[in-house]
Amino acid sequence: MFLLLTVVGMMLLLWAVPELSRFSRRLEWLIFVLYGVFMVFGFGWLLWTIEDWRNDVYILTKDAIVDEEREPLGFDVRTRRAPLTTIQDISYNIPNMLYTFFDVGHVTIETASQEGKLTFDFVHHPREVAFHIYQRLRDLEEEERVRQQARLDQSILEILKLYNEEVVEKRLPPSTSQAS
Repeated sequence: MFLLLTVVGMMLLLWAVPELSRFSRRLEWLIFVLYGVFMVFGFGWLLWTIEDWRNDVYILTKDAIVDEEREPLGFDVRTRRAPLTTIQDISYNIPNMLYTFFDVGHVTIETASQEGKLTFDFVHHPREVAFHIYQRLRDLEEEERVRQQARLDQSILEILKLYNEEVVEKRLPPSTSQAS
């Protein structure tokens, strides 16, 4: 939006320069000063917006995803964290051809946690980001499956041990059980 206003402003200035000769020097000076102020504030706003975008990070940990939004110059820091186990949906959006050209888009993560929806805007390589989060989620699910299988195996071993103690050892003659 700002870029469009700046281009329009530049075009107006280029159109106005030849027309300024009709005005007095004071009005000509005032127009240049107003335009300069507009450009300084506009450029400052553009730098602020870029730095604000650059400061926002997402962090993918072993068991959670963290969305950290930092304002420039340390004015405000907001951190939201959602466990990976609460993720319900991962999607990405590349809105138009310009975004496709620069490989930039938005990644949205729907969670069942109190954080709700986490949105990462203007992310480089949104497909890879979404895939990386999805892969981490799959790895976490696989780790949980392995842990459950290990618990199940341990339970079966304990049951077999109890069975051996209660049934098998009671049926064997005492001399046989002592020999083994």
